[in-house]
Amino acid sequence: MILITYPNFDYFSPDDIQKISSESTVEVAPQDCVSSLEDIDLMEVKTIISGKWIDAFGVNVKAVSTYNVNKFRSHGVPFHPSQMGGVGFVFKVGEMIFYHIGDTDFILEMER
Repeated sequence: MILITYPNFDYFSPDDIQKISSESTVEVAPQDCVSSLEDIDLMEVKTIISGKWIDAFGVNVKAVSTYNVNKFRSHGVPFHPSQMGGVGFVFKVGEMIFYHIGDTDFILEMER
């Protein structure tokens, strides 16, 4: 399973994903990444949005919001606004709960 958080070049490289993919690979990605993955025939792609759960290999994966509140491209323009659709992931393997936050600042959704 490969989890993708953002379509930005520093988080998402279809060429590198193809190098490590096989017939059994499942890619979990936000919609903005899916069209770039269509040419990789070896894997299954599951689209996910914030707040939704999917199952991959028997692992339940939830997408959570990610965005910037204190990093800006220019005055008042966040580098990763909430509308960008980036996600982080929460999933449980055995008794361990993992939280991959993606590219985000400390945001209100993290308090829940």
